[in-house]
Amino acid sequence: MSSEDPAYPLRLLTILTFIPAFPLLLAHGIVSGEVVPAAGIAPLTGSAALSAFLFYRERQRGSSDDTPVLRSGIILAVDAVLAACIITVLIFTWLIVPGEWGRGNWVMLATYGTVPLLANLSIHTFEVLRAIAVALYRPTLDVCPNCNHRLRNPPKWTRRHGNSEANHSLLTAEGEYHDDEDEAEASSTARNKAATGGSIA
Repeated sequence: MSSEDPAYPLRLLTILTFIPAFPLLLAHGIVSGEVVPAAGIAPLTGSAALSAFLFYRERQRGSSDDTPVLRSGIILAVDAVLAACIITVLIFTWLIVPGEWGRGNWVMLATYGTVPLLANLSIHTFEVLRAIAVALYRPTLDVCPNCNHRLRNPPKWTRRHGNSEANHSLLTAEGEYHDDEDEAEASSTARNKAATGGSIA
């Protein structure tokens, strides 16, 4: 994903939150002997790995147009699984940690350790909801993205495979966006002029 993508800072945050979360959760697990919230290290690692992978794929795409795009359905599934894992860890943490009051500073470690878990849960939940909203609302490409004119026969965005191209793109040979409506108007004007000229002659 590019730096202009709204998800970019959120994905970056999943990597940054892993840095303080790892020692906090690990320390609490070692000192208290409890599985949670230390088990949250696993989904946090998955979150950071997913974000790093997406950044890597975007960098590859920037250097090569032939790099395939990772399907949004796969990203949605991974986000949903990570969100489910994190909320499971948090639920068990909220059930177990309150019983540790009076047992030193272990509760503070658990409390600080759950902050990155909550942040990642919010991020993955947001990404899941956003992906679902995009899937439910997919407007057809009937408006030129360059001039906002309506296209009578909207072309499809296509991806080149080698030297072949399945369909034409919106770009013309001159590098301008194709607009069927403008072409229709120009053609109609030309026919009218021709008819007028023929009647005068």
